[in-house]
Amino acid sequence: MNSTYAPGVMLSPQLVAELVAHLNSPGSTLGVPEAAARAIRAWISGAPPAAPAPPPADAEPTRGFQWKNLFLPSGTELRMAFGSALREAVNRDPDRFDRIAILRETEAPVMQACRAILRNLGAAGRAQG
Repeated sequence: MNSTYAPGVMLSPQLVAELVAHLNSPGSTLGVPEAAARAIRAWISGAPPAAPAPPPADAEPTRGFQWKNLFLPSGTELRMAFGSALREAVNRDPDRFDRIAILRETEAPVMQACRAILRNLGAAGRAQG
C-alpha cells in the first residue's frame, strides 16, 4: 500500500493486544505511542530494534489490574477508590460473606471517582467529545 495520507494507523486487534501485553510486562517503561514510534523509526532506518534494558535486580514487577486491553496500575485513582470502598464494605460487616452485596457497595464510590476524573479531564482540555 503506497499512501501519503495516514490520519490514523489501523492495527489489528490481535497486534494491539500483543503490544499491550508486552508493554505491561515487568521492566517495560514505554507507552503504546512511544513503542510504536520507536519500532517504526527502527524499521525505516533498517536497524534492528534495540532490546529493552533489563529491569534492575531489585525492581518489583508492575502490579495492577488487567481487564481486556485496559491496565490499571496499582495506585491509580479508580483502583484506589475501588480498594477503599471494598475495604470499608468489608470492615462494616466482617462476618458477611455475600460477595455480590459487598461489591455492590463499591459501585457508587467508584462511579463518583470516575465522574470526578472525567470532569477533571474536561477542565484540563484533555477530553474530546
